[in-house]
Amino acid sequence: MEIKKIGIISYWDSKSNYGQILQGVALQYILKSLGFYPVTMKYIISYIPEHKSFCQHVKRIIHDDVSLLNHIKRRLISIFRKREKLKSLDFNQRQFNLFKQKYLNLSNTEYTSLDQLATELTNKPNQFYAFISGSDQVWHEAGNIERKKVFLLDFVPPTIKRLSYAASFGRDKITDKEEINLFKNCLSKFNAVSVREDTGITICKMLNRKDAIKVVDPTFLLDQTQWKSFLSLKGGVNNNNKKAFIYSLEANNPIIHKLITYLEKHSYIINYVCSDSILDKKANCEATIEEWLEYIDSSNIVVTNSFHGTIFSLNFNTPVLSIGKPYPLNEKQNQRIYSIMKEINLLDYFINTPCDDDKIEKLLSNTINWNKVNHYLDQEKIKGISFLEKNLQSK
Repeated sequence: MEIKKIGIISYWDSKSNYGQILQGVALQYILKSLGFYPVTMKYIISYIPEHKSFCQHVKRIIHDDVSLLNHIKRRLISIFRKREKLKSLDFNQRQFNLFKQKYLNLSNTEYTSLDQLATELTNKPNQFYAFISGSDQVWHEAGNIERKKVFLLDFVPPTIKRLSYAASFGRDKITDKEEINLFKNCLSKFNAVSVREDTGITICKMLNRKDAIKVVDPTFLLDQTQWKSFLSLKGGVNNNNKKAFIYSLEANNPIIHKLITYLEKHSYIINYVCSDSILDKKANCEATIEEWLEYIDSSNIVVTNSFHGTIFSLNFNTPVLSIGKPYPLNEKQNQRIYSIMKEINLLDYFINTPCDDDKIEKLLSNTINWNKVNHYLDQEKIKGISFLEKNLQSK
């Protein structure tokens, strides 16, 4: 019996985004368990933005004092620390490439355009059984029309199934009429649509996909036992020492730095990985993808402003202080973390304003009901896998 091949369109080429790689690995793992042969297409994204997006980006930086300050500091410091930066980037690139070679099935061909992908399917019409868009913020507002069409699977012929799994819009609404029409047209051709956040459901209703459902990020489709076995992770909490793992997507986050100060004062051993470590003097380590997961698993507390840092902490039953964006211009970016913390009744652990020592102490001393969290995750895991199984195996 021939194994059906499924193409995946998602992000795959990061050299520092742990969650991006792990969500791709997780989706492939589940598809293989369902009897399919998944391949993530090596779609190379052009990061040259269209005029409107570029103007929006510049406007955001100018109006966001912190972004502007970090942008200037990054330019200045990189001049003096170029060698260290290149060394760090080289480490990440080598380690991420090794991980992808081992765990992520990628297409042999690199694709740079919608036409190239369409031509591939025209020349080999029976190569793929289905295509999946997702997960991650594949329907974000950034990028030109062609890029959006790729992530909306507009290159896929009508004879091949189209699905999305845990796709995220990365925003709470779409207002541009041209973009609305593009989404309506492309999504009308999908056999099934699933999104990652409540806001995605609201947007889908506006786009005439009232049948869209919310599913969990694919990294939740494996429980902690499966992750540890699959990646041969070491770990477990050493009760002799209090350990904290800090993972930040940005340098010098004031809320995170305050929490580090508190943890240092209370004798925690701190491992701090920062995606922008060149700017943050407190960052004290680098990590392979496996080590990043082991840090989460072996710590008494995780502090992170990363979505995947948060959800892996929950999956591994490690207490987490999930840091949201404190700035109004970035408020919509909080939605994906807020949504999951709300679902499991842990909103007290979602922090987007500075908190005093008393509040920190209270949060660290609280006992999380992991049985309740795990029950929710088990139910959502079943729902997510059922969505894939039902819509891929139906005619």
